[in-house]
Amino acid sequence: MMESYTIKSFAQLNEEEKKQATEVFVEGFFPQLKLLSKDREKLVRLFQPTFSLDQVFVCVYQSRIVGIVGYSTTTGRAQTYQRENFIKELGWFKGRFIYKMLSREVESVIQLRDKQCYIESLATAENMRGKGVATALISYLLVHLDEYEHMLEVADTNQSAIQIYERLGFEVDKIKPLKLFRWLAGYNALLFMKYVRSVD
Repeated sequence: MMESYTIKSFAQLNEEEKKQATEVFVEGFFPQLKLLSKDREKLVRLFQPTFSLDQVFVCVYQSRIVGIVGYSTTTGRAQTYQRENFIKELGWFKGRFIYKMLSREVESVIQLRDKQCYIESLATAENMRGKGVATALISYLLVHLDEYEHMLEVADTNQSAIQIYERLGFEVDKIKPLKLFRWLAGYNALLFMKYVRSVD
């Protein structure tokens, strides 16, 4: 089934396709994002402008966006946030607070070296999970990016994702246990995994 997928950058999408891609992102991360708002349409409006045109890619199947992934390097992030949009959608106090919190976490400098990248924001449409979408997206990045060392993180409870990454050649580089609020997060530790492409 994977051979029928098409991978496009966010820059290649029209406005409706960008909305579809953001809906997939919101659907995939809704357990976390619902803490910001339970209104999915509001979350779509909030996050659609955050995606980098050049560092976010989508998977297309039968003219529908069915997956999304981003990557960050030493020179740019997959997502950046605009305070005004957060205030517009969440209100003055909550918008400013959430913007500051997310900016500190997501826009902080990742400790990357040249030719390293960090894969993030990976989500698959619910009706397409288990059908090779995530594999197609990550495989595309591994082949087409100039960076040859790829890193990502995954919860220890997400065994299906771990198996996908291992099949693609990722190995666990380190484990970061979650010390507090494991019941709320839904996992016990984060696995940091790495893939290094051979360079001739």
